[in-house]
Amino acid sequence: MSAAVSQGKAAASWRWRARTAIAAVSGALTLASMVQLQQATLLERGRTALEDIARESPQPSPPPRSYCELIADPTVRRPRVLVTDILFPTPVSAWRLNELTAWMGEVDLDILVSYRCPGFSSDWEPIRESHCLADYNVFVFRDAHRGSVEGINSLANGTFDTSEFLGHWPAEYLLRPRKLGTSPPSLKDYDWVHHIFHIAYESFNEAFPGYPQRQQSIHLYPGGGIYVDQQYTLPPDVTLFTTQSFIRDYADRCFPKNPKVDVFGGPMLAKDAVKARKRLHEPGARISACFTSLGNPHEKGADLYARIAELYRSTYPQDNVTFYGIGSVISAVDMVVFDPMPQQQLDAFYRDEVDIIFNLERTQYRNGWPLGTEGLLMGLVLFTTDAYNLNERNGFNFGAEVTIATEGREDLTVEAIHRYTLNRHLLLEHSMRGQDRAWEIFGHDRQMGVILSEVGRRMNATSL
Repeated sequence: MSAAVSQGKAAASWRWRARTAIAAVSGALTLASMVQLQQATLLERGRTALEDIARESPQPSPPPRSYCELIADPTVRRPRVLVTDILFPTPVSAWRLNELTAWMGEVDLDILVSYRCPGFSSDWEPIRESHCLADYNVFVFRDAHRGSVEGINSLANGTFDTSEFLGHWPAEYLLRPRKLGTSPPSLKDYDWVHHIFHIAYESFNEAFPGYPQRQQSIHLYPGGGIYVDQQYTLPPDVTLFTTQSFIRDYADRCFPKNPKVDVFGGPMLAKDAVKARKRLHEPGARISACFTSLGNPHEKGADLYARIAELYRSTYPQDNVTFYGIGSVISAVDMVVFDPMPQQQLDAFYRDEVDIIFNLERTQYRNGWPLGTEGLLMGLVLFTTDAYNLNERNGFNFGAEVTIATEGREDLTVEAIHRYTLNRHLLLEHSMRGQDRAWEIFGHDRQMGVILSEVGRRMNATSL
């Protein structure tokens, strides 16, 4: 083989190896590119899948806005409801305060007070923040109240003049959210009118006889202008919410055609209420009992409570038991007595200082049952009379965790209290059982939730 041929073969072999090497490198680069492309594709698909999942998955809801925020926000427009009451503002009635805050949470609420004006300086300030009163203007219709209410209006915004509305309506005054302006009040503004007490319904309809009955409802609490030993009439279209079985029985007899919804008990708990448990007492630690009353001392059983306290002190002088009295009480030996206090302060006192709450009501149908509900909800053990058998008739069915006290057998009540001093675990057990049952009965869902749902349904029906 010639040298030229050998050189040619060598060159060809080199070129082949070079092409092979280049192809290998190129193939490697192509494979790497393919891998990168596949990875990029997978990442993109992953991102797309995650985005799809995010779109399909429920997103966390923003925290609910408070009723004060909703009342103050001018961009929020809700159904307009007028609630009429005989006394507001007042800081001492848990059921009234909870009813109004429940309305505030769902509608743009005006409040018409038809009966009398409280002392604004003492009644307004304790609930100014908790009940959004800083977000309300007050329209005064009677000159006797103008000065005190103008002071509140000027304190809030310094501009609102109530004098132009004197005599505008035959009522005391109207509270309206500031965001709704200061135009003259008109019943045409409202989608519904709800009355706290029968007496508020009567006052409103005497003043405005033409307002449609089918756009009105009454929360029939005991008292408040309706008593089962008297006869009343009502147009058949007004909706009734009954709070006790004896009121429902009366309504069935006297108002057979009216729509009725049972909400036995009352709105004793706010929608956002948080349950606070009592703690186990150490042996020998103090146990405290309390009697609270703002009404007639005899009807409320103030003298009976004083007898129980004195009998206990003479029977078990060594026991570390304190007897408190708040409001309209009859003092007994060593009883610690307080003036009435705002509801928030009273709740805190019950929570921190009291173990047993007494309700010794004597009347059968003047008041609801039980009057010691605020304490029961705070974990206090309830001692109560039940003159009308409402534990059973209302379907509450409290058991041994509630002691039914009998007048004339104060000795049995004394022994029941003494039993708790000997058995602190039983005291805590009854506290928790009574509290749990009370939260079931008096909670928002069983009370104002039912009312708001029914009114909403009827508002929709009347607008069709």
